[in-house]
Amino acid sequence: RNYQSPGMRVRDVLGTLRETGRPMTTREIAVRLLAGQGVGSDEKGLSRAGEIVGAALRKLRTKGIASAQTGPGTRMLWTLLSP
Repeated sequence: RNYQSPGMRVRDVLGTLRETGRPMTTREIAVRLLAGQGVGSDEKGLSRAGEIVGAALRKLRTKGIASAQTGPGTRMLWTLLSP
């Protein structure tokens, strides 16, 4: 998959949150998406994937689909809002 496609990354992030059914950090979502693609998660790739996932999560929050709450340390836990 090409994470340069905005529609694809939002859809993938949304799917991941639906599949797990639990709050997740941006990094957890990025790791899961990279693993699903069979792509290694070196620190540089994971950092870039985390930036893209974060942008997708912010779009979902703006649309009222997802919300963030304070998680461990300075991380945010993202979850889907009920329709």
